[in-house]
Amino acid sequence: MITCKNLKKSYLIGGENLEILKGIDLTISQGEFVAIMGPSGSGKSTLMNILGLLDVPTSGEFHINSVTPGSLTDDNMAKIRSRTVGFVFQQFNLLARTSAFDNVQLPSLYTGTRRHSIHRAKDLLTAVGLGDRMDHPPSQLSGGQQQRVAIARSMMNDPEMILADEPTGNLDGKSQTEIMALFSGLNATGKTVILITHEADVAAYARRIITIRDGLIVSDVPNIPPSHGITATPTLPPHCRREIPALPGSTESEVI
Repeated sequence: MITCKNLKKSYLIGGENLEILKGIDLTISQGEFVAIMGPSGSGKSTLMNILGLLDVPTSGEFHINSVTPGSLTDDNMAKIRSRTVGFVFQQFNLLARTSAFDNVQLPSLYTGTRRHSIHRAKDLLTAVGLGDRMDHPPSQLSGGQQQRVAIARSMMNDPEMILADEPTGNLDGKSQTEIMALFSGLNATGKTVILITHEADVAAYARRIITIRDGLIVSDVPNIPPSHGITATPTLPPHCRREIPALPGSTESEVI
């Protein structure tokens, strides 16, 4: 799904070239659950932005589903991003005055499918345990519940990959366990999950742990996650799924 070869990223700061990524070689296959760890300043956030199609490398090769994002227009890259990657962030990034239901529907605005999204949003919120909180704004939800809304929102366009940036950083231990169980459940349904974290107990849920330091991968090892009684997220019913035209560089139509 993802291939990086000698990936480098640098920024011009104060007239000097600051190299953040110094030659990343990485392959992530469809359906993997990968944790990327590293201290502050290691380059993991920069790598996350590239993998999430929010930025492009300075040099080297980067392909996602055989497409080279750096060769696309901004509009085409945005289309691929909206249908390929679902984002979950530490700060939840929910609209404060908008219900959980409307927050989950937001990604459908970018794909022009909002009129088809009502049933899907309801099913997603039910799947993450918030079927009785759909009309509640974020201020009426706990941190763990807000992150559940964010996870449901990330699934709105049925992306192939979930990219989670420190998704449990603001949560208590119980909520952390529940949220990580949801990610494990999504992975069990075939979703690729890439987790950015600095916490070893969170990374332990992944099946592969990559450590990055000073812009380079210093270890890449398989991992056997502990059993947490995880149940896979239910498959959405047919009325929530609709074929849309193929994206640039793709040979098949997608289903959302």
